[in-house]
Amino acid sequence: MKKIMTFLLAIMSILSISILFTGCGTTKTTTVDDLIGEYIWIENGTEKQEPNKHYYLLVLEKETTYQNKPAVKLRFTEERHNPDIDKYYYVNRDFYMDPKTLQSFELENHHFSINDKKNILVNNVEYKKISSNTVNKDKTDYTAFNLIQELIKDPKFNELHHKSIRDEFSGYITELEKLVYY
Repeated sequence: MKKIMTFLLAIMSILSISILFTGCGTTKTTTVDDLIGEYIWIENGTEKQEPNKHYYLLVLEKETTYQNKPAVKLRFTEERHNPDIDKYYYVNRDFYMDPKTLQSFELENHHFSINDKKNILVNNVEYKKISSNTVNKDKTDYTAFNLIQELIKDPKFNELHHKSIRDEFSGYITELEKLVYY
């Protein structure tokens, strides 16, 4: 009888310790798939709806390597609509992320992270997921550069392409670039 009680006590101890360290399995860890979808820009805690702009996070490569480590290649894309020619085009930011820790590998041009509220930060701008909707990654290859090349075929836009102006953020740009990168 004493052996049975000792055996039961040992089993209960092992179960108690395993429950203590695993948290009963109730905590859900965020995965890359949980992050994929449509986002909205957050400024000072308030959602900012922008006309003709939508933000998406999508997977470009699910299993790849970066700096000799397992990685996922993601794209944060800003879908814009140009009403002058009624076309959608995209401004893309690609980066690599560790699939287990969800930490991005530091790149010169782009920084990606997740804050305490489970919102994403892209170059220190906060975005909140609003749906699981996404865009086809092939569509995102039609960028602002492609749009400008198409617009300069029109004499009205070609004239804007040759007029330089001073932009406070990016230095000298053309009037056409200011129109496209609103």
